[in-house]
Amino acid sequence: MKKVVLFFSLFPILCFTHIITYWVDPINFSYGFYIDQNIEFWKIKALLHYDLKVNWEQGFPVVLPKEPDIFFYLFSEYYSVEYGYFHRDIPFSVSVNPYEIGLNVRYGFAGFYNDLNYFSGNVVDLMFKENFINIGVKYKFLKIFFEKSFEQHIFGIQLKNVICFYEDYGVKIALYFQGDSFGFYFNPMYEKIGFVLLDGENYLFVNQDEIFSSVKWGDLDVFGRFQKEEKRFSIGFKVW
Repeated sequence: MKKVVLFFSLFPILCFTHIITYWVDPINFSYGFYIDQNIEFWKIKALLHYDLKVNWEQGFPVVLPKEPDIFFYLFSEYYSVEYGYFHRDIPFSVSVNPYEIGLNVRYGFAGFYNDLNYFSGNVVDLMFKENFINIGVKYKFLKIFFEKSFEQHIFGIQLKNVICFYEDYGVKIALYFQGDSFGFYFNPMYEKIGFVLLDGENYLFVNQDEIFSSVKWGDLDVFGRFQKEEKRFSIGFKVW
């Protein structure tokens, strides 16, 4: 009886989905479903990832949906839109971690990242919002930038992967590496770190607040998300 009720609870969602994965979390003694919906039209591609946890209350299944993770991107000759964890097009600023989640929209050399507007050219980079401005001049592997915010003023130099900057409390150093399948950002002053490894459908994402990983192992999906307030590890397999 429980299986019948659960089927009819999920049936309307199943009609509009591409992939359903059943998962079990041995750490929190819970189980549920991942529902992945791929949307593609024109030059737009999006992946909607829903996490449905199932609880039994008085003999009936109760599905507890969370806000979906949305990975969205649109690329053309003139503009690009990205929403997710990995952003490689924004210019460097000591206040921005390129590997945090957010929305990045770019048209030619201009765009915005979260609440920051930016212009990125061959020689000059400019990023600004209310009570904040960052301007940089670059030549080959060298970039010199100045940043002014409500709290402080910063002057810095970036040489390849090393950023050295002076602010109200002295001289600080940050690191920023980027490749086709990896990225790393470390700013100890602001206690910010961003790290990502990509290999096909497998990825590992780390920042100062969480570790987030997904690995395809044969027919199994191994997923882990470890945050300060919540820890999750699950093993799943496709059932639809």
